[in-house]
Amino acid sequence: MATTLFTIYQNTYGTPILWTLYQSNGTTPYDLTGSTVTLYVWRDGNASNPIISGACAVYGDAANGQVTYTPTAADLISKGTFTAEFKALKSGAYTGFGQFQWEIKESP
Repeated sequence: MATTLFTIYQNTYGTPILWTLYQSNGTTPYDLTGSTVTLYVWRDGNASNPIISGACAVYGDAANGQVTYTPTAADLISKGTFTAEFKALKSGAYTGFGQFQWEIKESP
């Protein structure tokens, strides 16, 4: 079960959000050199049909493990709490970075 909660409001799209992805020890940044990173967000029980499946951009030096994702208006249509995960594709293998909760709140 995802325990970390990230909250975003429906009308806050267009601004990049910065994350640091870590190795399994939780302290060492994951070297993203040669990686393609995707953010997936889905309703529990419906992982095969994500509401977000978006490419991330590596931020700065790839060895620092930082990525940005820029939400679109379409990403934030559904309000509620969802499950999310980053996945990196490197040399034909996927690495996941743990699931977390992605909450979309209503905003005027």
